Amino acid sequence: MRHEWVVQQNEQGLTLRDFLHKKFDQLSNKRIKHIIDKGYCTIQGKPEKFYRTSVLKGQKIGLLLPDEKKISTKPQFLFEEARILYEDEDLFIYDKPSGIICDDEGIIQLLKPFRTSLYLAHRLDKDTTGVCVFAKNAKTQEILFDKFRKREVFKSYLAIVDGFVQKKTFTQESEITSTKSRNPKEAKTEFRTIKREAHATLLTAIPHTGRTHQIRIHLQEIGHPILGDFQYGKNFQCTYEATRQFLHAEKIVFSHPRTNEKIQVIAPLAKDMKVAITNIF
Repeated sequence: MRHEWVVQQNEQGLTLRDFLHKKFDQLSNKRIKHIIDKGYCTIQGKPEKFYRTSVLKGQKIGLLLPDEKKISTKPQFLFEEARILYEDEDLFIYDKPSGIICDDEGIIQLLKPFRTSLYLAHRLDKDTTGVCVFAKNAKTQEILFDKFRKREVFKSYLAIVDGFVQKKTFTQESEITSTKSRNPKEAKTEFRTIKREAHATLLTAIPHTGRTHQIRIHLQEIGHPILGDFQYGKNFQCTYEATRQFLHAEKIVFSHPRTNEKIQVIAPLAKDMKVAITNIF
C-alpha cells in the first residue's frame, strides 16, 4: 500500500526513520530501517535509502509499504567456494557480496557454518563488494590490525561516480570525523580515471588512510558522489538506476603475518557493476 505525507513544522528535523516510526508505531525502528534500506521510501519523489536523513517542513514523504511476505530482514547469503580468493592455515580472504554487514553478527555469523573460527581484519561497507580479509586466529588478527595501523597494506577500489571527472589523476585530502570519535582525523585518497562519459566516470581509488566512509566522503567533497550512494549524493546527473553504491574492493597487497611472503589478491568485478559499466560507457 502506498502512503504519502507532507512534513509539518513540528516534524522538521526528525530523521526519516523517526518520522516513519511516528506514522507506523507498530513497526520497530529496525524494521523501518530495513524498509528504507530496500528503497521503498521517497523524499520529493526521489528514492532515499539513508535512514538518518533529516526531513524538512513541506517535503513530501512517500512510502510503499511492502507485503511482509515479499521482504525479509535476513540478508540473502549463499556461500560459494568460487568466492574464496585465498586461504591457508592463517588467512581466509573472501569476495564479499553486497548487502552483507561486516561485523560479528553479520558476515562472521553467515560464514560460521562453513568456517567455524574467523576474525575480521578490516571492514567493508554493507553494499561494498570485493576483497574481505579474515584471520583464523586472534594472533593473526592482531598482526593484521598492526599492519593496517602502520599503513603496510595496499588497497585499491573501483567506483562508478556521477559526472565527468576532469582530471586523470588527483589526490583528495581532508579531515574526517567518525561516528565513534568527534575528533577529526587526516584522510587521504588517490584517484585515477579509467573511463569517462558525459555524466559518469569509472575511477580507481587508493586510500592512504583508513577512515570510515573515506572514499565515499572524498568523492562527495569533489562533487562526484558514487552512483547509488544515497547517503552522500542526492541529485545525480547520470540517469542509470543503481540499486546500491557502486564501490568494489578490487585489490589488496600485504606481507603474510607468519611467513612474510607477499600476498596479492584481486576480486572479480561484481555482476551488477559489470552490467552498469557496459550500459554507461
